[in-house]
Order: sequence, then C-alpha cells, then structure tokens
Amino acid sequence: MRRLLQVFPFLWWAAAPSAAQPVAARPAAGEIVIHEAVEVQLQQLYVTVTGRRGERVLDLQRRDFRVLDEGRPQEIVTFARGDIPFTAVILVDGSSSMRGRRLDASLLGAHRFITGMRPLDEARVMVFSDRLLQVTPWNGSSQPLEEALDTVEADGGTTIFDHLYLALTQLESRQGRRVVILLTDGWDAQSVLTAEQLRRFARRGQALIYWVRMTGDEPGRGRVLGRAARHPLEPMRLLPSNSWFDQDAARRRYALLEKTVRESGGRIVSVSTVSRIEAAFEGVLAELREQYALGYDPKPRRNDGSWREVKVELGKRGLEVRAREGYVDR
Repeated sequence: MRRLLQVFPFLWWAAAPSAAQPVAARPAAGEIVIHEAVEVQLQQLYVTVTGRRGERVLDLQRRDFRVLDEGRPQEIVTFARGDIPFTAVILVDGSSSMRGRRLDASLLGAHRFITGMRPLDEARVMVFSDRLLQVTPWNGSSQPLEEALDTVEADGGTTIFDHLYLALTQLESRQGRRVVILLTDGWDAQSVLTAEQLRRFARRGQALIYWVRMTGDEPGRGRVLGRAARHPLEPMRLLPSNSWFDQDAARRRYALLEKTVRESGGRIVSVSTVSRIEAAFEGVLAELREQYALGYDPKPRRNDGSWREVKVELGKRGLEVRAREGYVDR
C-alpha cells in the first residue's frame, strides 16, 4: 500500500490568497511562500540483514540494496539504518492454559521489552483470551505499562485471529514503524475471524508481526503440528477443532498464520521452555534496533487493490535479507 512517508514525513500545502490578504501583498523578509502542493507517497520497507552465523549486518549503504516491485527495479529515495523509533503492540495470550509459570514468564518478557524502549518509542500491552483481559494506554514510559500488568490473571479460551486483528487496527492510526509482538502457542479454535480474513487485513497494513511461539515445555507438546500430520488419530497430538472446521482445516489455519507473519517482514521465534521467553523478547527488541528503512515511490501505480510482490536484493554475497514480501496497491 502507498502511504505518506512515515519515517521522514514531508508534506507541502499550497498557500492561496484570501480576502484578508491582498494578492499584491509581498511577504515579509525571511517568510517562506509556497505556491504548489506536492504529496510524496512512498512505500516503506524495514529490512533485516544477517550474516552466515545469524549476526545482524549494519554497515551496508544505499547502493548495496536493490528493490524489485513486481519484478521492476525501483529507485530508493530514502535510506536509514540503526535505531529507528517504533510503535509496538505487545499481544500476550492470557488464556487458561497460560496460568502459572507461563503467564508469569510472558509478562516478564513484556516487562523486559518495555524497559528497553528508547525515548521516542511507544507501546501498549494487550492481554487476551477469548476476550480482552487487559489493555494499557499508549505510553513511552515503562512504569505505567508495567503497573497495568501486575493484576492480570489467566482465564478463558484463545482467540488469536480476533485479537491480532484488533492489534493491527490499533496501529493503523500510529506513525512510523509499527510492530506487533504476539506471544501464544498459535492454537485458535474460537475466533470469529478466519485466518484468511486476518491475512487480507495484515496485507493492507505495514506492521511487522513477530510471533513468539510457545511449543510447550511438558511431554508431547513440542513439534505438535508436524506429528499431527503423520498421526492424525492420536488425541494428544491433534490441533484444536470445533463444529466449524476439522483437523485438516486447523492445520491450514495454523500454516496461514505462519505465512501472515513472514509476509509482514517479521519472523517466528520458537521457544520450547518458559525460561527462554524473556530472551525471545530481548531478541526481537535487539532486531528492531538494527534494521534498515528503505523508501521508494512504486512505479507504475495501479490503484486497483491488487497484491504487489516486493523483493529486496543485496549486492553482497553471503548475506540473508528479510523484509515485507508485498503490499496492497490502493
């Protein structure tokens, strides 16, 4: 989607004569007169580059990047790197299965992320189950966000798609780099929204989605999805289903959530034990501190609501690049 440039917002408005100001009047010394309005609409890409050992690379220049929009090379008109301010929604699963150590560790990870924010960053925390259990106001200070989490108790079922949609809508009106950090096991049998509806909405925005995926720390919970495909009749290895969809549909929903995360330019961070949750949040925050921001004016424009595939290439070998895979042209 094309948006007003958000990392470097420049906009000029036309100054027209009015009845209170005669046309013949001359501007005072030093006054700026604007005769033409120019709207700059750029597509923003937030890019993570890693080396062979997974270390992030931050010494690249604009000339090292190549952006292809529907296979056509595009001119990169803005370029930044490093610590770019962000607005984040930290979306924590607070369903009944998260009671005890799981929720405690998840909230501790959210606390660690919040305390690591810089002065220009802002965030809100949303704890959900089959309803919204707690939501904090937008804030750039860690203390109000942390205090709001002290009274959260796990309860209810899990509606991931509905609340991820809510988080994305909350970011629509925010400026700059927008991020959702979702912590859940990804098992959703209760949402009103389908995985495909969520994916379509996520494609219309520009938010990066990071999924801190809990695979479980008790026997039989790790790698459940892969084993479920091979052993569809083993109850302990089945994905949730209900009257509206069967096991195959549940696996498709799960896979589509994974695809939605990757299309956004974010990634899935799998954690096998609660002791690794805090490190997962720290890793996401560190990545956000070490990204590139590329802006370009997509050409040709179609304005037809179609999906346009985007690819970022590097002129140097041995490096891996991750960025949003496309956007809706509107």
